[in-house]
Amino acid sequence: MIEINGKFANSEKFFERIVFSIILKSYDGTKLAQGDSEILDIEPFEIRKFDGYVELNEPFYECSAVINWDKSK
Repeated sequence: MIEINGKFANSEKFFERIVFSIILKSYDGTKLAQGDSEILDIEPFEIRKFDGYVELNEPFYECSAVINWDKSK
């Protein structure tokens, strides 16, 4: 089981919703897991923590969070 923790630091803009994906990749670049989530009602200059978990049967090399600005508002 892998636990994922992170923070989103906002700018001066208010967001109703931030949509993002967490992606885990293997050493050769293969996508092992992806989870999508959202953070709601973010005030200007607020820092919001997020977390999640996934069960993998092999080691991973890279974990990244990608914000989908087209779906965020």
